[in-house]
Amino acid sequence: YTSSFVKIMLEDEGYDEKALDIGRRVLISGGKQVEIDVFNEEPLVVGEVTTYLPGREEAEKEVEKLKERVEIAEKLFGKQVKLKLLSVGNAPKDAVDYLREECRQDGITLVYGKELVDRA
Repeated sequence: YTSSFVKIMLEDEGYDEKALDIGRRVLISGGKQVEIDVFNEEPLVVGEVTTYLPGREEAEKEVEKLKERVEIAEKLFGKQVKLKLLSVGNAPKDAVDYLREECRQDGITLVYGKELVDRA
């Protein structure tokens, strides 16, 4: 559902739905394969999706994972990511509180459950 959600967001911003190719991608960086859960090249979109985070520590790791993928995509494509997105199906309150604050600070759009929590 996250890819569909991103497509609707971008269409609402005026992007042509026929030009959007949102989905999972594997990029090569430093000779290693890097999987990105939600990707689009134009505009550049990088997102990570997880169904469950058991606590704050795992939430921190997920944010760092997204930041690493954003950095890789920006380097490979030579432009800034238009939309950084983290979609989390379920997590305890402490993890969600951390995600809200961290995503707000880092310009990451957070989707929790099926609700847009904070759009960067």
